[in-house]
Amino acid sequence: MSATSMGSQLDLESQFESPPCVQSSALLPLPPEIHTMIYHHILPSSARLQPPVHRIFLDTQRAEQGEGYRDNEKVLSLARTCQYFYNSDFIAIYFGQNTFSFDNAYDLYRYLYMIGDRGRRYLKSIEVCLRSVSEDAYVFSVDIKRVTRYAFNLLADCKLLRKLYIGVLDTTTSSMTKNRGNLIAFAGSGCFSAVRGLQQLDLRVREVSYKSPWTPDLFERESCSGTYKLEYIQAFESFLLAEMTSPKIKPGNKTDESEDPKGDCLGEEQVSERDRKHRKTMKASKQPQQGDAKERRAPKRKALSPKVNELKESR
Repeated sequence: MSATSMGSQLDLESQFESPPCVQSSALLPLPPEIHTMIYHHILPSSARLQPPVHRIFLDTQRAEQGEGYRDNEKVLSLARTCQYFYNSDFIAIYFGQNTFSFDNAYDLYRYLYMIGDRGRRYLKSIEVCLRSVSEDAYVFSVDIKRVTRYAFNLLADCKLLRKLYIGVLDTTTSSMTKNRGNLIAFAGSGCFSAVRGLQQLDLRVREVSYKSPWTPDLFERESCSGTYKLEYIQAFESFLLAEMTSPKIKPGNKTDESEDPKGDCLGEEQVSERDRKHRKTMKASKQPQQGDAKERRAPKRKALSPKVNELKESR
């Protein structure tokens, strides 16, 4: 590369470089304790937030197309002012001290995807209603088992999750092609298998109404039967709690044949070990056992009648 072309390339790169960050704000020299106090005054605390996920995505699309943009979560604008605030405790306070509520698993999945690894890292409290999302005007028909699995695969990144309240209703299982209306089958379908190792998780399952999914004291009251029997709701809750509080499986663990931490598939070592055992078992089942050797021989011929024996002797 010639010196002229190299110089032109450097000039082109310099046009797109960000200007040097000059920390001139009077807020920066303050002690971290003062910053934390300011964050607590600005951000909502111990609140129940319902992120308008569908509008956030529409606003982002309009912004990319050059149309008007409206920020739905203006409270986070301070974190976008400079790298200092973004790397401070601002994000941790916002996501860690509020409860985020979602009408369906599809909204939960999109929001967890949108906030990235850093946002998911600090989430502590989530409410989600597991209902069919085909009823929403802005969503095409989505398989509830598939979108639930996607959402809980991302929820596995929420290592600090302490509260998970799940609402169920008739549409939770009505769209299932198999085992329709069976909550226990839905729990064991693998949709929730990615979430593990949450020893301090407070998990509750309640049946909700479609017209009024959430009430302030919904999860403070005892479970009641409606579409589902009470014992089925309690069994669904107990199953999920036992699964999510169980220790996380280490990758490459040959002794465990369950799914890997992400809940997608078995590891390569686990697959090879499982297949090896399966082939060995199938091979052993095809081989005749020693005790059955006599039984596997061809059946004996029937004894000849006395008349036939007399004819043979006369010959």
